[in-house]
Amino acid sequence: MDFDSNSKIQIADIVIDFSKAQAYSLESFRHQNAQTPAVELDDKSLLLFQLLLSAEDQKVCREELLTKIWEGRIVSDDSLTNLVSQTRSRIKQISSANIIRTMPKKGYALQGEIQSLTSPIQDSPVQHENSKRRTIPFSILVGILICVVGLFWYQSQTPDHYDQTIAVLPVETLSSDSEILNSSLSFTEELTHQLANYPALRVVSKTISATVNKEALGPEQISQALNSRFFIEGSIRQSEGAIRLTLQLIDGQSGLHVFSQIVDTSVDEFKSNREDIIQMLSRLIVNEIPFSIEAVSEQEEAIYIARCDSYLDVAALYEKYILLNIETIAPQAEPACVALSQISANPSLLSKPAEWYLFMAKASVKDRSQRLAYLELGRKYVEQGLARASDDEALLSQNLNLWNYQLWDALRYDSDPEEAFKQVQAIGEKARKIYPDNSTFTNNYAVALRRYGVAVARKGQSPVPHFERAIILLEESITLFPQNANLQHSLGRLYKFYASYLLSIGQEHLPMLQKSIEHYEQAIALEPDQYNVYNNIGNAYQSLTKWLASQYEPYEEALANTRRYYAKALEHAEKKQQVYNNLAALNSTLSKIELSRGNSAMRLTEQGIEYAQQALLSQPDYIWPHFNLMNMFYYQHFEEFATGGNAISAGQQCVAIASKGHELKSNLASTWHTMSLCAQITVRMYLEYNRKEAAISMLNEIDGWIAHSIELNAKAADGYKIRATNQMLKARAGLKFDNALEATLQPIEQALSLRPDEIEVLISALEVVTYYRHASSDKLTAIREQLVELIENNDAQHVAYQLLTLLLTHSNMSSEQWQVEVNKQQAQHGLLASYYGRQYQNLLNN
Repeated sequence: MDFDSNSKIQIADIVIDFSKAQAYSLESFRHQNAQTPAVELDDKSLLLFQLLLSAEDQKVCREELLTKIWEGRIVSDDSLTNLVSQTRSRIKQISSANIIRTMPKKGYALQGEIQSLTSPIQDSPVQHENSKRRTIPFSILVGILICVVGLFWYQSQTPDHYDQTIAVLPVETLSSDSEILNSSLSFTEELTHQLANYPALRVVSKTISATVNKEALGPEQISQALNSRFFIEGSIRQSEGAIRLTLQLIDGQSGLHVFSQIVDTSVDEFKSNREDIIQMLSRLIVNEIPFSIEAVSEQEEAIYIARCDSYLDVAALYEKYILLNIETIAPQAEPACVALSQISANPSLLSKPAEWYLFMAKASVKDRSQRLAYLELGRKYVEQGLARASDDEALLSQNLNLWNYQLWDALRYDSDPEEAFKQVQAIGEKARKIYPDNSTFTNNYAVALRRYGVAVARKGQSPVPHFERAIILLEESITLFPQNANLQHSLGRLYKFYASYLLSIGQEHLPMLQKSIEHYEQAIALEPDQYNVYNNIGNAYQSLTKWLASQYEPYEEALANTRRYYAKALEHAEKKQQVYNNLAALNSTLSKIELSRGNSAMRLTEQGIEYAQQALLSQPDYIWPHFNLMNMFYYQHFEEFATGGNAISAGQQCVAIASKGHELKSNLASTWHTMSLCAQITVRMYLEYNRKEAAISMLNEIDGWIAHSIELNAKAADGYKIRATNQMLKARAGLKFDNALEATLQPIEQALSLRPDEIEVLISALEVVTYYRHASSDKLTAIREQLVELIENNDAQHVAYQLLTLLLTHSNMSSEQWQVEVNKQQAQHGLLASYYGRQYQNLLNN
């Protein structure tokens, strides 16, 4: 069908007026009936009708609609479903006809008789002729009449609605860009439509709002003219490539600005993200208006609840599979759940908008400020409910969930977690006392205790009180609910983290690790299809594999179990990136084992890199694959150095990917340690080829990384031993600084005091002592004597000890003699001997 932007098209008993962006019932259009108001149609709804009308047989496939309506932007398939649903809902306000038909798995079509109308249908030819003769004056008169009737109608509404009525005045546009001018017109219209989705909010139509001359009237007069207590005014200003959108919510009764928001963005982002901006603004506006409860019947309330619940169910599915898709249902879901706060006095229902905002917070993976704003909104509804029903189970549950997620956020971004943890503790203890049979409270509280314990352990503090409290809670609940797989799983994870902490401080950890595996196995026996349990028991067996290998004990059985459970996890996984990341971590562990035994790990690191990259393909901002990649590139750099290579590309990749990881999570001391070790191998290569300026530049960077790591965890020995090595390498590079020997020995003392039994600490300390073997210092002598005793009680046969002891005891060893000794060690220790042989060769002439 041919038509233009001024066409009026009849479909069944509906008339679409493209010039006014409105739809009427045929009866209303025929008689110009102001008592049956038109419904506004936004740009996308109009384009939907245009595409369907233009197509052959008025049928269009989904792919074509998605491409043309969203102008080639990549959007979810749900975006089209939501648009059609929203358009149907608007049409149903004026007619019961369903004029948009769904063609399952194909697309959409129009149904009903279709014809083009050039003017309102009249009852007689005479009247039609008269109308032609008086087109201009009569149309003006009709326009004035519609405005007067419309204003009269709004002003005659019951005063009860005045406080919950809002108008959107046309947004002032200060731009010469025609596309921005058109966007601003659409902006006013779409904001009006979005606000109209909130059932308890009365929204003045765009047509009526446009009649008010805001320049000539004060706030109170504007409110009186529109019979609307609240109105919105604003502007869009363009300056070069930037856009500033300013919006104010004004209370016409008092004349005060209730709310003001400024959005600074680029022109391109404004054009492409207008819908997101409108949704954000409407949310903020609605939450500033003081609603009074507008009671509905029980049947209507049940419908509202069912509508919100259906969206929450969809959000739960999206969280499980594709988290970001939650945003595609937000324009409908948010008003549906917020409506419950406006139509019912039941405080328990306020848990539902709170639950929705928690889903939105979880979906805000790239925008932390937005995530925190959603959490605050969720707590606002919970607090309103708890003020009326302080012991309500649903409200307490959502309050615990919201603060638990706030705690997770604080720990992830290394901000202060104390307030969130304090709230979680208070809510958790209260909920357990009131609802001792609610295992979900216990589980969520224990998860928070575990998270907080892990965080304090990373800062060098003891997590034991938090771990022990969580164990008591979970074991008590398991006694009450022995068939609850989630409780068994949570206890398994808790024991795993407890074991890791004990290992980190050099205490017996295997009993805790074994308990972890036992509880995971019980969880699997209860619910065999839980992907997370297979993933986590694989992690536990991976830890066992790593420890057994480090002790030179058989680890093949533990490794086989690790692979078996990861394979099971892949079978059941909804989010396969987590399994690929764990497989990358496994290859990282095996690479370290092979290198420590003098074997090549190149095949393992290459495979591990593939696993980590596969994880990042699915989720580019996933933290842990970045650090697994860092480890793999470190091991490749180590092997390149050991085999006599001169390439530094693996070292550069190690530092680069670690830097990306630190943009996502910067509060792990261990990752800064590995990044520094990578860079120190590169420094040793630079020094071999007399590239001292490059070496010094990198050493200075390492100083900053290590200082940060020590701030994060002052009780980690690795930070101090890396700092000592850095000071020694500065001296090798010819960098002069005061008290060089003291600056090197002091961190060695600290490292030895923290972990006198750790091989890597002893090796670093012995290299420093060997480098300064000709210096005279009481502290140096004391450390050397301490090292001799510690090494005798440790692994005196370690290749690094053997080679360094040769240098200490044979001060005049030649390069030829040194190479003979290295070759002897290579026969027994392989690549490990080659690595240390090259690393220590420079000490011959020191």
